[in-house]
Amino acid sequence: MRKYILLPVLFILMCSALQAQKVAVVVNYVTSNGPTDNSTIFYDGKTKLVWDDFQGKPDNSVDFAALTSSGSGFNMSFQSANNVQTMTIDVYCDYSKPESWVKQDKKSDYLLNHEQHHFDLTYIYTQRFIKKLREADFTMKNYQKLIGNIYDDVEKELNAEQTKYDDETHHSIIKDKQEEWNKKIEDELAALKD
Repeated sequence: MRKYILLPVLFILMCSALQAQKVAVVVNYVTSNGPTDNSTIFYDGKTKLVWDDFQGKPDNSVDFAALTSSGSGFNMSFQSANNVQTMTIDVYCDYSKPESWVKQDKKSDYLLNHEQHHFDLTYIYTQRFIKKLREADFTMKNYQKLIGNIYDDVEKELNAEQTKYDDETHHSIIKDKQEEWNKKIEDELAALKD
């Protein structure tokens, strides 16, 4: 009778040990998310936005001239070998052509640069997400919640920075503030290359 009681207890202990087991983590930045179409641009540091990439319908109820729809995402996979769990996280930064728009009479190189910097900011914060993932202490028990928390925190930081960028430059209208942001963003991009 004791054997039968011990087996469930051993099973529970083994499951608890597996959940607490550390997970080896590999985090990659990728420039695709599986099969793609021409409606998405993945940030690669070389490709710059052009006005033809703004294919959405302009919102004439707002006072700004263009909208850049960019974001980040990730895919995860697991491998198990020799009792070691390895989680691979592929992170990407992308831009949606159908969700981005410009008012036709507002197109200029100056405004396009402002919109490019929105995409650049998204990439900068995608790299911060990657850094935090690499620094995290993942276990089989906490990885889902921890990744979600890190993603949410970085997304809040990014949204606050995008808002600050538009508020301080008044959507690119305040030229000296736009120049300050140009330098700030370009410096941050350069630092990521080091």
